[in-house]
Amino acid sequence: MTNQNQFSRGVDKRYIPRWSVQNKILYRKEKNSTYQEAYSKDINSSGACFSCPEEIKPSAKLTLVLYLADAVAVEVTGRVLWNKDAQPHNLVGVRFENTSEQVQEMILQYAFECKKEALTRHWFEGWENKESASK
Repeated sequence: MTNQNQFSRGVDKRYIPRWSVQNKILYRKEKNSTYQEAYSKDINSSGACFSCPEEIKPSAKLTLVLYLADAVAVEVTGRVLWNKDAQPHNLVGVRFENTSEQVQEMILQYAFECKKEALTRHWFEGWENKESASK
């Protein structure tokens, strides 16, 4: 499993940023009993982007098993918000739904443990300028 742990502020204005990580994801569509394998592109406690071999239409409901580490996985449900053909695979953006606080905290804990400095910098970006202006 490759964990790049990169935060990018760029156009991403999320309070809790997504971090780039290429971990295994198992997904299945709502009316399907078989899981398919895919790999995450980025993730946070409220959503993910992953690469898969098929096109999944927006608004499709999915069950996902997210591998945060080799021996750590969580199950979430979500809705596809968008998809993009990114040969040779498709990129799929999913917003998690009805995710328990425990699972959200587990995802955030994993991100925080992997990249404490980058996450802290993201949250407090620009504070130095605000402190100087108030003096």
